[in-house]
Amino acid sequence: MKNVMFDRKPPEAQIEEIDELIRNGDSPARSIWKRIKSFVENFESQLDDEHEVMIDFLELPASGITEVQSVSYWSPDILMFTCISDIGTEIVLLQHYSQLNFFVCSRKKKDPSRPKHTIRFTTEPHDDENGCHSQSQE
Repeated sequence: MKNVMFDRKPPEAQIEEIDELIRNGDSPARSIWKRIKSFVENFESQLDDEHEVMIDFLELPASGITEVQSVSYWSPDILMFTCISDIGTEIVLLQHYSQLNFFVCSRKKKDPSRPKHTIRFTTEPHDDENGCHSQSQE
């Protein structure tokens, strides 16, 4: 498996990078979303057809490994993870980009006959003309 680690930068460099993103019209949440998307897609591409990607949110009490359905963001600073827990509970986690703390892993599919699950990466949620929340895929 290829090395898919994030760049580890000192806090001062991270702050400078975020300031530059904002000056250029991008948001910290979108920047982190792009990094997560790249990381997960790279991880998924290295799995065989019998395994699928899972995420464990370390700060959620007793959440365990979750099947992430989608990842989106709200500019400038919130990421949203829609997940299904191992026991079938729906989880929606809204998290500030600076508070992310999870690990990515794989597990053997529970049902070998179904297609491999992949995580959807969607752009910012927005309200339509009826005030309903929706998202588009990128």
